[in-house]
Amino acid sequence: MDTTIIQRVLSFWNGWWYGEEVPDSIPREEYLVDLVPLLDMREIMVLMGIRRSGKSTLLYQMIDHLLKTDPACNICYINFDDNALIPFVKDPDFLQITYETYLEEQDPEGRVFLFFDEIQNLENWEAWVKKMYDRNRNIKFIITGSSSSLLKKEYASLLTGRVIAREIYPLSFGEYLTFTGSDLPDKTLGYLLNQKPIIKRKLTEYMKYGGFPEVVLQEVERFKIEQLKNYFSGIIARDVLMRYSLRDASKIERLSHLLVTSVAAPASARKLGTALGISPHTVLDYIKILEEVYLVQTLPFFSYSLKEQTSRQRKIYCIDSGLKNAISFTFSKGMGRTAENIVFISLKRLGHEIFYWKNEKGWEVDFVVKSGMDIKELIQVCWDLSDGVEDREVRGLVQAMEYFNLRTSTIITGDVLKEERIGDATVEFVPLWLWLVRVDSRVWAGD
Repeated sequence: MDTTIIQRVLSFWNGWWYGEEVPDSIPREEYLVDLVPLLDMREIMVLMGIRRSGKSTLLYQMIDHLLKTDPACNICYINFDDNALIPFVKDPDFLQITYETYLEEQDPEGRVFLFFDEIQNLENWEAWVKKMYDRNRNIKFIITGSSSSLLKKEYASLLTGRVIAREIYPLSFGEYLTFTGSDLPDKTLGYLLNQKPIIKRKLTEYMKYGGFPEVVLQEVERFKIEQLKNYFSGIIARDVLMRYSLRDASKIERLSHLLVTSVAAPASARKLGTALGISPHTVLDYIKILEEVYLVQTLPFFSYSLKEQTSRQRKIYCIDSGLKNAISFTFSKGMGRTAENIVFISLKRLGHEIFYWKNEKGWEVDFVVKSGMDIKELIQVCWDLSDGVEDREVRGLVQAMEYFNLRTSTIITGDVLKEERIGDATVEFVPLWLWLVRVDSRVWAGD
């Protein structure tokens, strides 16, 4: 193997070896506060998330942190999305040769940090990482990938007990405010209500364009839409079609469009299969792939019976509202579904186990939040409470509160803030903008 290309790639990605600054970026503190301490641990750190969600930037931010205390030559970063490396991705000796080339080039002493970005592009990477991890205690691996199944499947079999994994999402609303220069230094309810016009304006932007960092920082509207469409195409091309062996690429592309443009709705494998000319089983396989690359996420039905839970249709959500809007062109007509999508992703980002619920009378609750063995919270999303909608939403929640033996529940609204007592139960109406600030800050100002 010609190591000249590898030498050039190493030089390109590791400018700090030659006195250059790490690429500048806005710190994502909610992740860094968790990730930075993990650098001192021996376990392999794995960051998973959709393409362009900011995984590479987080690696750079960790590298910048390390450079304050560690020699630059001890820190090696490689992005395996680099087209120059395509000839080597199937070579079983590629990682070993790359590592040896790095050692020859920099001659590091002591502990080295190997940052491997988008490692799913390599075949059998996990065997080499396991071998080096077991043999050399002076190597710290920090790995990213855009496929949950790739990493979960392979480290489950070979890297058991050696991995600490984290999922990385596009920006939360709180991060969006930071990135757009609208931090909220005071989280008291009085202050937030005073800032309501600004926050609501920012929320409209966030709902429309989503939270992909580069899109947020892009100032020209048409370029935002263009970037989002390119992201969608790139995810399908690189993370789906290049990674999975599919006989008919057009089918999964069409299914992706159908799912992304109809978020917050149950996915009927039979109806989708009929529309696409494929079997329901193939539809379910495709949905699993799209979930593995983080394009969509699914929400199961809640039942105390596992058989019933697995037999019911799952609801579909998109990883980012901006991505959904760029593909569907229905932002102004779909505010309610966009709001529900944002609430879903916010709950997932916090690591909650969530479900939807529906009883035999058809009363439905959007989100049932489970903590351990207990149901912790019931959340309904209703953007517009006019024309009797409020009564219907409250009825559904009251039914669910009785079923789960809860005294409180929440309706997330467009702009209604109040509490309503129904017997011994309390329904809290909270505007989406206020709920997101509360969730992101982990506090309910005034409590």
